Amino acid sequence: MISDSDFDAALEWVVQATTNVVNKTDSSVYITTVFLLNGESMVVETLVSEGHSRDVDPYEVLYGFGKHLRALGRTADAVFVAYSAGEPASGENITVTGYTPDGRANAAVLQIERGGKAVMRVIGSKIYEYSKRNRLAGSRNPAVEVIRGLTEEAGGK
Repeated sequence: MISDSDFDAALEWVVQATTNVVNKTDSSVYITTVFLLNGESMVVETLVSEGHSRDVDPYEVLYGFGKHLRALGRTADAVFVAYSAGEPASGENITVTGYTPDGRANAAVLQIERGGKAVMRVIGSKIYEYSKRNRLAGSRNPAVEVIRGLTEEAGGK
């Protein structure tokens, strides 16, 4: 089991890696990225939508991705999901959510600014570390869905 401090350190690593990818490329979109921490190794997978995905529940896609990883024999001490959120006009960001199989959560929000040709740049971030006293509230946690897919018994839902 991962320690609280290692869980938060992994979140900081994911935030830095995501910032580096966004700021060192000339991309106008951010593709949902899943980070699987297992021991000392971090596996990074991107989820690319196929065709028109507006009618697809992204949480079900993440759950299915977790099931796929389980079928491949993968496990994780922690999962982080980084995804684009918000709209350019009202405050766009990349949100990172983290979750462990034993129910701990942390998160970060990376502020996005658009430059020429709508190129994205991270201009700041806020990290919300795991705390036993402070539970993260709000919308569904995408990392929970990956963990759920990874850890549920076959046939369970």
